[in-house]
Amino acid sequence: HRETRTNADNVSVLYYVYTDADGTQHAFTQENGEYHDLSNLGIPDDMAPDFTEDDRNQISAHFSTPISAGINVQKEFNKWLSVGVSLTYTLLRGEYQVHTADKSYIVNQNTHYLGIPVSIYLRMVNTPHLTVYAVGGGAMDRAIADEYFCQLNDVTTHQYVPVQGFQWSLYGGLGIEYKWSELMGIYIEPAVSHYFDNNQPKSIRTVQPTQFRMELGIRFRI
Repeated sequence: HRETRTNADNVSVLYYVYTDADGTQHAFTQENGEYHDLSNLGIPDDMAPDFTEDDRNQISAHFSTPISAGINVQKEFNKWLSVGVSLTYTLLRGEYQVHTADKSYIVNQNTHYLGIPVSIYLRMVNTPHLTVYAVGGGAMDRAIADEYFCQLNDVTTHQYVPVQGFQWSLYGGLGIEYKWSELMGIYIEPAVSHYFDNNQPKSIRTVQPTQFRMELGIRFRI
């Protein structure tokens, strides 16, 4: 909860307060747009213990390579040009650690996204069984779950945090598809994507908005 307190200079200050499982109350002020906890790393306020400034300076963050898979439906206009719509699932993983003399705090974050990319394909090689093409387009992703596994010393907690809004992006790259029939094939697409700042949970996308990606999926033609 939030409450207003008076500091030593007789100035009213807004504090963000929570009570942990041991009944200890922790209070954080807001300064320069960031709370005095781990909220600037994406960790929910009510899961962050009372860190000193030295503790916060020892925070380490690591983000794993995103994992994506999808299904693509494509409409061909001619032998060389088509438009496609996909449904993709992406898992973004992060780990945050603080180790000091009296505390060990580890947070594992898993953010699950469903996305709808819309793409334009320009084929450069098109044989009955193999296609090589260039692709470009945009995507809208929605976080369906943002979960945190937090371990403070020997105590572990698990929490889901709601996520508002969408993650918008643009991308371009090359692709190779093997077609085992006229209507179906499997594809792999290395590409470069740029993710816009849409107030999403902390992840590799917010830390490194422009990044290389690799997508593997099944494609259907209509």
